[in-house]
Amino acid sequence: MTLERFAKVSQTTSTRPGLSATARASIRRAARSLASRDEVLLFEAPKAAVLDEFDPQLLPLTREHLVEATILNAGDAQTLRYLMRCAKRFSHRDASGFLLQDAEGRPVHFLWISNYDGFRFSEIDHALEPSSTSAAMIFDCWTPSADRGRGHYATAIRQAAAHLQRENRAAWIFSGATNASSLKGILKAGFIIAFHWCVVEASAVRSRLANSLLQPFQVTRTWRVM
Repeated sequence: MTLERFAKVSQTTSTRPGLSATARASIRRAARSLASRDEVLLFEAPKAAVLDEFDPQLLPLTREHLVEATILNAGDAQTLRYLMRCAKRFSHRDASGFLLQDAEGRPVHFLWISNYDGFRFSEIDHALEPSSTSAAMIFDCWTPSADRGRGHYATAIRQAAAHLQRENRAAWIFSGATNASSLKGILKAGFIIAFHWCVVEASAVRSRLANSLLQPFQVTRTWRVM
């Protein structure tokens, strides 16, 4: 069943008389889940990330930064949940957190960097197979609500790419195809699209996905599994 067909069926069925509220909610959740797994785009930073000399510097994230951000964003429930997730991640050694501060030293953007090899996409429930031990993935980026619309996301990931390239590491980042604000920031930062995955049945695309990632290229490639 295609996404379009599933969406139509779920829309029709969820409003059908006699259907319980629980059943309707389950159908809506299933539709959202399937749609959210439909398309993922993967981008690579250009060989030499261009930095603006006036860009603020990216700093390693500390627990003290999280405390400060919690106080500054006390009324922002989504940001507080994100900061809690960051705090839990400190106990793992497979990722490093970073922070972008504004001119006044306030935390305005957060991001994490992990190894490319073995990185798991929750959107398609798939872990990348080994291809380059030096490559890195930028992920879980977040700008507090009060600081959005000021280009912090693009600045932060551009800084992250430059930081990785100074360590002779390739920088990658991904986004859902329908996340317009994320895509805009990624392109503004100079990243180049490398892969486009259009997935209906995630399990069916895994082997093709993994094999193709071993040979990165600049032209968009699309898979659609019906």
